[in-house]
Amino acid sequence: MPVSRILSAATVILIAAAAFAAEPPPTGTDRKVADIIRKSAKDPWSVRELKVGKPHQAVDNFSYPRHWAVCTTFYAKNSYGAYSEGFYLVFFKDNRVIDALGGPGVSPYPECGPLHPVKY
Repeated sequence: MPVSRILSAATVILIAAAAFAAEPPPTGTDRKVADIIRKSAKDPWSVRELKVGKPHQAVDNFSYPRHWAVCTTFYAKNSYGAYSEGFYLVFFKDNRVIDALGGPGVSPYPECGPLHPVKY
C-alpha cells in the first residue's frame, strides 16, 4: 500500500475521532450568561439591555482555545453611577461557565454573530 494512501487513511481517522470526541454545545446559555453578568456587575440590578449570542467554538487566539464561548453585551452602572456598555465573552466547558473575559469598552469579536435580547 502506498504511503500516500496510508497517510490519507490516517488523516480521515484522526478527523473522525476529533469530531466524535468534540464536546456538544452548552445548553441554557441565556440564563447562565445572565447570572454571571449579574454577579460581575457592581450593581447587579442595574444590568439593562442584555443581549446574548449563540454558542460558538472559540478560536485559538482566545484564552480557552476550542472551548465553547458565548458573546454578550449589556449596560450597567459603573463606579460613578452612570450607565456604560460592557462586553463579555463567556466560556463554557461541560455545560458550565468556566470564565468570563471582557468589560466596559471592549468591542465584540467578529465570531459573535447576531445577538438576541434576553429577559432575566
